[in-house]
Amino acid sequence: MLIYPDSVEARERAARVVAAGGVFAFRTDTFYGLGADPFDAGALRALNELKGRDGKPILVLVSDPEFTGRLVARRTRAFDALSERHWPGALTIVAKARTEVPELITAGTGTIGVRLPDDEGARATVRAFVVGLTATSANPAGRPPAPPHSPRATSRAASASS
Repeated sequence: MLIYPDSVEARERAARVVAAGGVFAFRTDTFYGLGADPFDAGALRALNELKGRDGKPILVLVSDPEFTGRLVARRTRAFDALSERHWPGALTIVAKARTEVPELITAGTGTIGVRLPDDEGARATVRAFVVGLTATSANPAGRPPAPPHSPRATSRAASASS
């Protein structure tokens, strides 16, 4: 395992790892996450194996609100109102997933949780991956996540399916 301080070089290395189907750990605004390409089934299986879990939906971070279009089937008025009021921030919005979003992301629910982090470093990391990046917490299943040293280290979730 290699640990790099957050930098352009570290994000470029992470991008190469993800492009090769790998998984890496990174700091978000609320916890440390495991990042992988949300459209790479092999990487998603590896992520679930690392976590020691299976069958749970996987959060996807976006760097800009417009990138939700590749993940979310339809942005409802509720989705737009919640994202305009609470993004960037620790709010995960759950919405109907596009059909091309892998079942390993949705866990068969047909929905996807997306979030725009309130941390420019985290958004810069996600931006290196264009579409988005998984961000399930970097802890074994059933154990609490290790929060970053931040006063914003809280998380909320909302449904925007109406």
